Amino acid sequence: MANAVASAAASHVFLCLPQALSGQQMEAVSNAAVDAAKSSGVVQRLVRVGSLGIDGSGPGQGALGDAHVACEVHCRAAGVALSSVRPTSFHTNFVNYDVATLCKEDCLLPEPARERGEGELGPLARTSGGSRLHCCSNPRQTAVCDEVVEVTGPPESTLSAPEMAALLTEELGRSIRYEEVAPPPVPEYAELWAFLRAGGFGRSIDTVGALTGQPAMDFRAIVRENKAALEW
Repeated sequence: MANAVASAAASHVFLCLPQALSGQQMEAVSNAAVDAAKSSGVVQRLVRVGSLGIDGSGPGQGALGDAHVACEVHCRAAGVALSSVRPTSFHTNFVNYDVATLCKEDCLLPEPARERGEGELGPLARTSGGSRLHCCSNPRQTAVCDEVVEVTGPPESTLSAPEMAALLTEELGRSIRYEEVAPPPVPEYAELWAFLRAGGFGRSIDTVGALTGQPAMDFRAIVRENKAALEW
């Protein structure tokens, strides 16, 4: 990671770490990127994807949320200008992981972001990418040492899993179900699911419109855009 950042010699670095990393791994990789950015002497800003609700103002995400916070603290201590983009879930996850199962089994996959059907989430897709691009390319941001950009979908996309299944049923004209499952036996995921179940993603903020000038895409629009792939 450090070699990749150093060799790119870029003025802006965008960092998005996979959720499959443990908190300790997340810190190690993120901090290596920050240290390389600092030592390069050319990086003006790090745009880092975190997660909505890691700031301790709500129920908290546990170890993974704490790792995000620790990484941001390390960045500030290193003196690297930081844009912390904190999204909810992503429509792209639905397209990449749910479409095939919906076609075969008419079932919405259980996943942490849909914690047992009880927590709401405000998913977003290309709108999040637009917000990150704004943070990377807007010259006014270079004067800001530390900014937090919370990104969600619109209010009509703040849905629980059963509500998502009901919308799919309506749009596709066939019954789509959601099956509740127990969380995976991983402490970090158990903490994350508890956060989601407590409504950690259950809010909508119009950051996307303010930054990009375009409204956030709602879940119904994504379903309609991918309807051909969702047909039997």
